[in-house]
Amino acid sequence: MMQGRVEELKTLQRIHKLMNACLPVTCAVMVVTFAGAIYWVKPAQAFGQIYGSGYVAKVMFVHVPLAIVSFVAFVVTAAYSIAYLRQRDIRHDVRASASAELGCLFALLATITGAIWARCTWGEYWNWDPRQITVVVVLATYG
Repeated sequence: MMQGRVEELKTLQRIHKLMNACLPVTCAVMVVTFAGAIYWVKPAQAFGQIYGSGYVAKVMFVHVPLAIVSFVAFVVTAAYSIAYLRQRDIRHDVRASASAELGCLFALLATITGAIWARCTWGEYWNWDPRQITVVVVLATYG
């Protein structure tokens, strides 16, 4: 019984080290991909007529999926937290914590891309919109 727990802990530590090693590379790939999507892909002729000015509207193709993924991560956090409270299995707590970290990361990225869109559309980065306040409360709660 104890030997199995020790092996499981060693496996989790190896996974954690691997994830820490891959994080900078993953972030760099993500930044390059987003930069390419926003700046190098030219909008189609009808794109500006349908969605507004080209590059401003393209931010929404990044912003909305980031926001959706962040809230999905927070739902997963809630599910694993409930599972932990019911079963007292530490693996559920670890998964809830990891999911909360990802949710915060994606919520922060969604806030940044939303601020870029707001500046181009409304003329200011922040205007105390209820959605903006909700994300700040979520980040303050989980962060």
